[in-house]
Amino acid sequence: ISTLQDEKLSLIQETTQLTERIQQIENPEDSDSVAKSRYKTLQQRIQSQQEEIFKLETGLQDYKAKCDDLHEDNENLLKRNDDLMVLAGDARNFKDELDILRNKCEKLVCLK
Repeated sequence: ISTLQDEKLSLIQETTQLTERIQQIENPEDSDSVAKSRYKTLQQRIQSQQEEIFKLETGLQDYKAKCDDLHEDNENLLKRNDDLMVLAGDARNFKDELDILRNKCEKLVCLK
C-alpha cells in the first residue's frame, strides 16, 4: 500500500508539472511577456553599460590630454633646468675669474 501511495504521489506531481507545462505552451502570451520582460531588462542593462563605457572613454581622453600637457611641462622644465645649469656653470667660471683678478689686483697694490 505504501509503495502504491508513493507511486500515486509521484504521478500526481508529474501530472501537475505536465499540466503547468501545457499551460505555458497554450498561453504563449505569458511566455512572451516573460521573454519580452527579460529582453527589456537586458536592453536596459546594455544601455547602462554603453553609457558607462562612454563615460570611461571620455574620462580616458581627458586623462590622456592631461598626461600630454604634464609631459610637455616636464620637457620644458628639464630644458629650463639644463639652461640654468649652464648659467650656473658660467657664474662659477666668472666668480673664479673675478677671484683671480682680485688676487692680481691685491698683488699689484702691494707691489706699488
